[in-house]
Amino acid sequence: MTTPLGARDAEAGPSRREWRRELLGAGLLATGLVTLIHLTPPTLFRGIDWLQLHFPARQYLAEALRSGRLPLWNPHVALGRPFLADIETAVFYPPNLVHLVLNPTVAYALLTVAHATLAVWGMLQLGRHLRLEPWSRWLTAALFLSCQSLVARLQAGQTHYWQAMTYVPLLFFLAARLGERVTGGRVLGLSALLGLQLLSGHPQIAWLTWVGLGVFILARTGWGRAGLTRTAHGAAALGAAILGALCLAAPTLLPFLEMVGQGNRSPQSLDWSGAAAMGAFYWSSLAVPDGGVGAFYWAYNLYAGLAVLVGGLAGLAATWRERDARGLGLVAVFGVLLGSGSHTPLFPVFWALLPGASVFRLHSRAALFVVFALILGLGLFLSRRPRPRVVALALGLGAAVAGLLVVAYRTQAPEGLTLLAPGQRALWILAVLGALAAVGLATAPRTRALAGATLAVLIVADVGLAIPPAKDAWDWEVRREAEKPIRQRLQARGLFGQRGLPPRVTLPPELARENAGSIHGWSGIAGYQAVSLARVWGFLHDALGIPPPREKTYPSPLIYDRGPFPYDSMNLVAGVAPGGGLVVRSDADPRAYVATAARPVGDWREATVLMRDGHDFHRVALVETPLETALPMEPAEGAAPRAEIEAFEAERVRVRTESGVPGLLVLAEPWYPGWEATVDGRPAACRPANAWMRAVPLPAGRHEVVLRFRARRLAPGVALALAACLLLGGWAWRDRPRRSPEEADSP
Repeated sequence: MTTPLGARDAEAGPSRREWRRELLGAGLLATGLVTLIHLTPPTLFRGIDWLQLHFPARQYLAEALRSGRLPLWNPHVALGRPFLADIETAVFYPPNLVHLVLNPTVAYALLTVAHATLAVWGMLQLGRHLRLEPWSRWLTAALFLSCQSLVARLQAGQTHYWQAMTYVPLLFFLAARLGERVTGGRVLGLSALLGLQLLSGHPQIAWLTWVGLGVFILARTGWGRAGLTRTAHGAAALGAAILGALCLAAPTLLPFLEMVGQGNRSPQSLDWSGAAAMGAFYWSSLAVPDGGVGAFYWAYNLYAGLAVLVGGLAGLAATWRERDARGLGLVAVFGVLLGSGSHTPLFPVFWALLPGASVFRLHSRAALFVVFALILGLGLFLSRRPRPRVVALALGLGAAVAGLLVVAYRTQAPEGLTLLAPGQRALWILAVLGALAAVGLATAPRTRALAGATLAVLIVADVGLAIPPAKDAWDWEVRREAEKPIRQRLQARGLFGQRGLPPRVTLPPELARENAGSIHGWSGIAGYQAVSLARVWGFLHDALGIPPPREKTYPSPLIYDRGPFPYDSMNLVAGVAPGGGLVVRSDADPRAYVATAARPVGDWREATVLMRDGHDFHRVALVETPLETALPMEPAEGAAPRAEIEAFEAERVRVRTESGVPGLLVLAEPWYPGWEATVDGRPAACRPANAWMRAVPLPAGRHEVVLRFRARRLAPGVALALAACLLLGGWAWRDRPRRSPEEADSP
């Protein structure tokens, strides 16, 4: 039997004054932790993903909104790609509006503190629901923000990942309340928070959260018909909340799904999905800190303190009869099974039966939910009074698991890898031994206060020793000093300002960031993003006979070994010579031209092969679908068609053409569903040609061609979001608490 020490506190709930004080305290703790961990060198502003992906996207979004346009297309990255449809840009995530009025660095720091406050406050609410003692709530909140998984992710600049994780504690609290009693207001609150988490830009974490919440609610099933009924209602309400969240995020989600259909992330195999998962060596990071020796790759480092592992397992085991503890325990078990990927025989079952498991890679992300459950398990252990026998058995279980993990580290660590750096070994051992002793003493009534304070100090010391290596793992200074001189040289050659057309360049990543064009205004051939357009991605590699990297986040660096201008189809005006100097040319192939002949091909891959083999695609375009007016297979003799771009904007391009015979206007910009055309004001087809380009059929004569981009699924997404708001809001209004006549008459 265990006695929940915070039962009276949980039942009464906080008063408004206490609530305000708690929120203020959460903000102060979050500010302190962010300042100590992430604003001290090396700071979070040096994260590679922040510098290469999120900073350029935030800059581009803010400038577009300030100019009064919703950014649907970005012509500066990967030859050109949808911007709003890229879920990582988080266009509709409300907190990102702060970038409109603040410097990106200041906005990033403020948003980090705000999300850290959300995480702390969520842990405090969840801790109150779990009937944790007040001091242990604050300890678990601090441990959650300080675990190496979250620290390394934010230091890496994975802003969207970290922000999505800060929603998890509050989401589990709302799910637990939903499991107690289903009301429209509770479903609305959970749905809104799930929608915000999804809009923050990391669908994998959102999916893992849905799965974790489902396991949590199902595992809390009580005995008897009433318990099963309550659980069924909670699961159904969770499903409704997830569906509502999908609808609320539909303005981003529907365009994103369209882009995935055009992307390079083709359906994956079981081996691919299960690869890069958590093996026994990486699971040992639960018990062994990196210690500055580079033992664990940052994405697999789970260390949150040895006391968290031992005390957390002890707490979950000692309070197993409590349904919330049972729910957290099974969430941890499921995190182990899913995070282990192909290392467990159950993964094929998950891959085949669990919706979404075959879509995402790197299931090691599920391991963070193990750390989350262990931190709360430690809080449970410190807030209960289990019998001595239960304490001994629970601590024995935790110590046994920790010992097995240390053995796994010893047996599977690379040769010559030490357990800890010599300078940290003695301090870590002292902190761990003291913390473990305090865990045991904290369960004794007479020594509880002293042991609790000692435990908190020693756990902080333990985690504090482990944080610097987690930060150093991503202390990768991205080279940016050459980007402004490149822009200045391009400006000196008059390549900017020509009717808005961004100059197309080939710049290796060691010289300029792949997405730097969003800041400096040029158009790069490469991009740094999760999903690339399949036509562009395939052409970049297949046209040169280069195998694409398996990661599929950025193109192969072997492209830059082919000289400053490896392609004759992209209007490349600047590149880098073998010696490292910038080369600018004026004889680049045209950005827009009229082909007077066309050759049908089966698909863009066939077109890529023909272009690689020397087909004259400037005169004979390669088309995948029949044209309204068939063009000959051979170009017209003596014809001298012309095409000139008169105005270039992100979502609108105006071209003036002239040809004595019918032809096909070809624009060396990526084709994508949603690009529409008019010829002299009359609608015309916009078709893919030459593997990845846009093309518009033309009659003979002089014409003005205008191409516009329309996000086809944006309007349906907005309609779905509005409908979801009305339905969920109506449900919440119908279920609102109603005052009795006596209460209505009272002052």
